[in-house]
Amino acid sequence: MKLFFDDGMENGHYAEVFFDIDLPRGLCALNEKDEEYRTEVIHWLSIPGHVKANPHG
Repeated sequence: MKLFFDDGMENGHYAEVFFDIDLPRGLCALNEKDEEYRTEVIHWLSIPGHVKANPHG
């Protein structure tokens, strides 16, 4: 499954990752789509508190 992280701002924070689920083994993994998104993935994973999944809704 491909996940997109976007703050909706022009030149804002944006990242793409793969979320892989292995139900038979009970495992999941978050993998960067491309190395160029690494800094942004770290940004999104570092946000404290409650984050709205859809800030426009």
